[in-house]
Amino acid sequence: MNETQIVEASKNWNEHNLDAAKSFISNVVFIDDRPVIPKSKREIIVSPAIKDTIEDEVFGVDAEIAEAVPSGEGHVPATQAESLEQVDAKAVAENAPGEVDDPLQRNDQLGTNDNELNEHDLPVRPLTSALAAEGVTSSFFFPDASDEEEAIVLQAERLALQADVVVLDWHLRNSKPDLTIEVIKRILRKDAEQKGRLRLICIYTGELIQTGIAGIIMSEVREVLELDALTENVLAANHVRIAIFNKSEVPPEVLPLSLLMEFAELTKGLMSSFALNAISVLRNKTKQLLKVFSSDLDSAIVSHRLHLTDSDDVEAFGLDVLLFQIKSLLSTSMVHRKCLSSEKFKLWVDAEVSESRKWDVEGLAVDKNLAKELVDNSFERAVSDAAGKLDAVGLSTWKSRVQELPFAGQEEMARSSRELARLSKLIREKSGFAELPEDWKPTLGLGSVVKYVPENGGAAYFFCAQPLCDSVRLTENTVFPLLKLSQKPVPKKGADGLPEFIEDASAYWIVVKDGEVDLTLQLKPVPKQGKYIKFKVSKTEKRVLGEKTEDGEYEFSTTGDKGCFYWLADVEPLQAQRALNSMAAMASRVGVDEYEVLRRGMPGI
Repeated sequence: MNETQIVEASKNWNEHNLDAAKSFISNVVFIDDRPVIPKSKREIIVSPAIKDTIEDEVFGVDAEIAEAVPSGEGHVPATQAESLEQVDAKAVAENAPGEVDDPLQRNDQLGTNDNELNEHDLPVRPLTSALAAEGVTSSFFFPDASDEEEAIVLQAERLALQADVVVLDWHLRNSKPDLTIEVIKRILRKDAEQKGRLRLICIYTGELIQTGIAGIIMSEVREVLELDALTENVLAANHVRIAIFNKSEVPPEVLPLSLLMEFAELTKGLMSSFALNAISVLRNKTKQLLKVFSSDLDSAIVSHRLHLTDSDDVEAFGLDVLLFQIKSLLSTSMVHRKCLSSEKFKLWVDAEVSESRKWDVEGLAVDKNLAKELVDNSFERAVSDAAGKLDAVGLSTWKSRVQELPFAGQEEMARSSRELARLSKLIREKSGFAELPEDWKPTLGLGSVVKYVPENGGAAYFFCAQPLCDSVRLTENTVFPLLKLSQKPVPKKGADGLPEFIEDASAYWIVVKDGEVDLTLQLKPVPKQGKYIKFKVSKTEKRVLGEKTEDGEYEFSTTGDKGCFYWLADVEPLQAQRALNSMAAMASRVGVDEYEVLRRGMPGI
């Protein structure tokens, strides 16, 4: 690719990611102590909590939090077309002479003319208008000088839980950043407690960026998160991005696009944009989904329950019905075709695969152009076109080199491949991507991956092959079949120093996390390699439950084995059934003596 093509490819890829960000972001929270609403006829900004008392409130902006609702659904104008001047006059008449009972007056900023703003003010009206133009609602938290600092931090922490973007003033109190830094630390610490989350924080300040704001943030939050400075005004680490904007250099009318672009950088990627678009579809279709799951279905679900002996069945049934409809919404919206099409793959290859990543394998080029051909066509076609050269190279060697093209190196290939492997096969995982509820307990059943620690130490891994119907409604301690999972051997290195690729389609592969270690396990469903263990059944729940130990493990109790069985993960039900079917096929093999000429279909018959 020439320089012009590279620039164009990068532009197209960035536009794709920006579109995904625009489809997703729906709420931005501003936390600032200098709100300003310039004089003009405009709609009043209200919180849903005070809509009923809007005529009794001057402005309706609470000292703790006010939500700005953009024009459209849910927007409440001040007695339709009332101007700010009319509201002010009404307030003056109802209060002491010369006094307006309005929290915004504490900074003497209410009714300021546009040309009277200073560099530290937060102009509310142009912000809400610019965000509304992007389809984004905005919420505002205006801390008062009399508020306790801990109360301010707690309120900010609560708001951040639901916000897509948090925008903070650098000096929230006494012209010092201490309170802002504490808010950032508490938000990041709360995120870490929940195993992390996507987080964009923006510092929107009247201070000059050159005063070292980024360095102060990096130093002060290091105890919570180690941040890297990408530029003078952008810090990033572990799905967190902190951008710093000056209020004069980035005016309110421009800030929304700047936030969207920062969010697009934070979420750049094929799978990220796919997830953002999918979640946006669910957000937009939520009301339709709630309409379907109305009280009209209550009688039918109760009738269904009356026919069942156990409430577990109806609970699982209800969840399945909901998931079916969610999957239907996503599939009919075509979000997967929009975000994971060949065109999007080619955009990714153009923008992300380096021109320097190429190999010459026995005269067969493995490079960026080949990667684009493969995502545009098919592996089989590429193999067919290169059949002559592949005879000399070997298909497995060629596959291994093609596989490495999207990755920056062996370490990234292992990390990324294992993450996707876990997501594609595991429905729950102890060391997974989301925090498990404190009172949640795993149930031993088909697809459970367990770690066995014998009394004398060591570790072995097993796959539970007990059918689901035989794992519930148990009235006594029950024997469960466990199939052995073997760790994948470390591959040997070839002549070029890279690991040899050995394809083994006969094994059923599972990648699971044991603590901080990613394990690649293979299940070859041979019954004689398994264990048959009797486990203790919960008398109340009538199933085998994993009890949480002091060190955070989930242990299944046995009746006789002196070792310990710990839950690690649950394989997705259909995937688990596939593994069980493989075992059943192997167990049902029939060994008979047969006429070999006939069995092989040789000539002469």
